[in-house]
Amino acid sequence: MKPKLLIAGIVIGAILAIGPFVGMMGATFSMFSATFSDPRALSSHLGTVRFFQRLGLFVCPLGLGLLIVCTIKLQTLRRQPPPLPPS
Repeated sequence: MKPKLLIAGIVIGAILAIGPFVGMMGATFSMFSATFSDPRALSSHLGTVRFFQRLGLFVCPLGLGLLIVCTIKLQTLRRQPPPLPPS
């Protein structure tokens, strides 16, 4: 594989691994911005939070797997000797 493709896989894997946590923090902060005196406003945010938590439980392991696989392949690619020039 090409090193640029592996580096892109590392970046995408890191975004997928970290992205759900940022989304959950944003949903939690939006819940705290709602008034606690109105239970309907708070309950409307709970559905959003649960959706992103489920999405994060699915996407985060995929991102971590992509990150680990691309990192290992890039390390093994860099350890290989350069190709010999044609004679």
